Amino acid sequence: MGGITLNGAGVSAADPILKNLLLDWVFFSTSMDVAAVGDAYIDTAAGFPGTNTVKSSLSPAATVVTGGSAGSYTNANGRYGLSSTTGKSAGDYIYLSHPLITDGIYAIASVVDGTNITITGNPLNGQADQSNVGYQIAWKWQGGAGSVGSGSDASGVNNYFKADTEDGGAAGTEHEDNAYVRDAPAGAGYVSLAGGDYTGQTVGSFAMALAILNGWANNGGVTHLELANHSVQTVNNFTWTTGQRR
Repeated sequence: MGGITLNGAGVSAADPILKNLLLDWVFFSTSMDVAAVGDAYIDTAAGFPGTNTVKSSLSPAATVVTGGSAGSYTNANGRYGLSSTTGKSAGDYIYLSHPLITDGIYAIASVVDGTNITITGNPLNGQADQSNVGYQIAWKWQGGAGSVGSGSDASGVNNYFKADTEDGGAAGTEHEDNAYVRDAPAGAGYVSLAGGDYTGQTVGSFAMALAILNGWANNGGVTHLELANHSVQTVNNFTWTTGQRR
């Protein structure tokens, strides 16, 4: 199972993921031989069995275990051929293995038909048509960080994402990873506008600084902001001179 830190955040209570930040917790098998998903959990304590099951909220459903070693790639249209796309959707994940790519999980960009998908960032783009692409669907739980299992407080709570799977011979494997989730601080510690609290002030500046969780090393996993009109302001004109805008 892969790591679940988000944009560098989550490794400690001092460098956490912001509570309620939307994230995907994903588990997968590098051996590509999962025949059944027993259960999946998000808990605040390590170890099995788990307590707070999220199996019914997985995408694709836990009953979807599509995998194989004879996948294909068609460069003309960027499509990856699988045995079946039943139960899969854009935004789901799949583990891919091939000598021309870095083995790992990739996001499904689109489901074309009953046997073909496209992949976000197409790792085989520009290569000739390929055969013998190994694959198996991966499973994600998507939701707000710390929204299940009472997984956050003002100091940071360790959240454990767990899953147990079986291969075709009923041999079981337990997967577990963890990340810290923390409640947002108040005022300028959460969002700082021109060095002050983001509420209760009027600021006019041609060099306004906006900072999110600047006391947390990796900003709680936040990388982008979306700015919208204030409820009583008809026009807001923003120009970013450094960093990213979205």
